[in-house]
Amino acid sequence: NNNLESNLRQNVQSIVEEKTKYMKITMDTLHQRINDKDEVISNYREESKKYKEELDSLKNIFSNSNKKGSYAEEQINDYLKKECNEEFIIYEPGIDKQDHQGDTHLILKSRLNDNSDYRDCSRIMIESKFYDEKSKYILSKEVQKFYDDIDYCCTHNMPIYSAIFISLDCDIPGITDSYCNKRYRDISVHFIANMNNERWLLLKSIIDLETCIYESNKQNNNNNEKLYNLVYSEFSKLY
Repeated sequence: NNNLESNLRQNVQSIVEEKTKYMKITMDTLHQRINDKDEVISNYREESKKYKEELDSLKNIFSNSNKKGSYAEEQINDYLKKECNEEFIIYEPGIDKQDHQGDTHLILKSRLNDNSDYRDCSRIMIESKFYDEKSKYILSKEVQKFYDDIDYCCTHNMPIYSAIFISLDCDIPGITDSYCNKRYRDISVHFIANMNNERWLLLKSIIDLETCIYESNKQNNNNNEKLYNLVYSEFSKLY
């Protein structure tokens, strides 16, 4: 009887220890899951806060035409500084309070002179706009201002060998919903609308090609009109 009782006690104790161990593991697992969930919730709240701040910032930009203009310029100039900084000086006339000259000039480093204001230096002029679909018809006036800025530069010792008008987020009414090439004052003028990954690449391709043709004309005094027409007719088909 004593042996039986002793064995029974040992069995019960063993079962209790096993169950206690199992409960501890279970509780530890639950606590870990709770902690993990708390971390996930905390991260979600942080992300939500971040997105809300970004959304509020964008709402603020859209509510003010000057801020929308600045946002468009920043987007374009950030890209240009990343992709074109080696070959060009990226000059923003507005910073020097120079009006009627577009948003940005890409000035060839190979054609620099001693003028600190970059007068007589060959360049590409870029204008960028950020309108939504509801406001896109305002762009007609902006396109005319773009042409006026080209006129101003050409008559104030700022030689332009190409000009580019970019609408970040909508069509350019009466011109294009993607890409279009025109001639103005014997200058190659490009319009790019609804920017996406392909059109950012198109922008870089236009800059490279226009510069290549310009340099070729300067060096060889050749007429590249046939090459020019062929390339941009293909661009128009693609985009």
